[in-house]
Amino acid sequence: MYSPNQNDACLRNFPNPERTLDPNDAPYSATLPEALRSFRNALGYNLRYARAGSAAAKETQEGERAESFVVGEVGKKVYGSLKLERANDLAPKLEWNGARAVAEAFASVLTENYKWREATAQREAELATFASATPELEKDAVPNPPVAERLRDVMRSGARALGAFDAAALYMLNEDSTALRTTALWRLPDDRFLEPPRPLQGARAELEALLGSAVVLNDEELAEIWRAPEIFPCSVCIPIISDAAILGVLWFFANKTHKIGARETEILDLVARRVVDELERKDVVFARKAPRKTNARDVEDEELKKWIDDVLGAND
Repeated sequence: MYSPNQNDACLRNFPNPERTLDPNDAPYSATLPEALRSFRNALGYNLRYARAGSAAAKETQEGERAESFVVGEVGKKVYGSLKLERANDLAPKLEWNGARAVAEAFASVLTENYKWREATAQREAELATFASATPELEKDAVPNPPVAERLRDVMRSGARALGAFDAAALYMLNEDSTALRTTALWRLPDDRFLEPPRPLQGARAELEALLGSAVVLNDEELAEIWRAPEIFPCSVCIPIISDAAILGVLWFFANKTHKIGARETEILDLVARRVVDELERKDVVFARKAPRKTNARDVEDEELKKWIDDVLGAND
């Protein structure tokens, strides 16, 4: 479970259900905890990272020499802060101003790292849709949030409506429909964007979902057998299908088992349609090369299964 005292290293594990801050609002860095420990060992000062708005960010150190450095850009986006303070159990190996200069440089590098990570997330979301418009439309258009943020909002709303699900991820098919790439995340580490696309062949849960129905896995061992992308006590996979194409799948993950009944099925259908709406903004989506009918929702299960077998070959 999530513990703020571990410098967010455990975001690879299951986030705390009471956690209100979306970790994807401040990109995840797996190497940060070790870097902070190295700073402490090398310089004899503590350097702590706190996400914006977290309880740790609001702490004050009475009677101690401490200084905080913003990670991000004031007036634009602040991801968090780095707090430099004396270590009670270590002798300083550098005078204060020197340690302060290193901490400030650390904050600048972390800011640049986070900006690149956020740009990567936005790029992956934009790859799923064409966001261009004619100059006439652009001139009078009302600014919209970035597509990555909109998709995350849809997943967040869906997860909460389903009954306190803890994370979600959207995976889009590549052009030849042989692999799934990470397109949007909610409450999962953003380093998933750096991983290569997952082959569709052998992905039992996602192949089953692409036949048109939700797949519910209420067991971690079952999630491993069915090749779920994240191992949680409960996982739900639904297809994302537009009127013109099979786009990909959406996963919801929970730290405890959930019963998926008629109400939840209706919610899943609404969420899937909302995702399609976001991806088809301005009515344009990436064309898929695999053969399919004009209205993919009307494709019979046997025909869709034949298409999957033709593209990928027999699989388990």
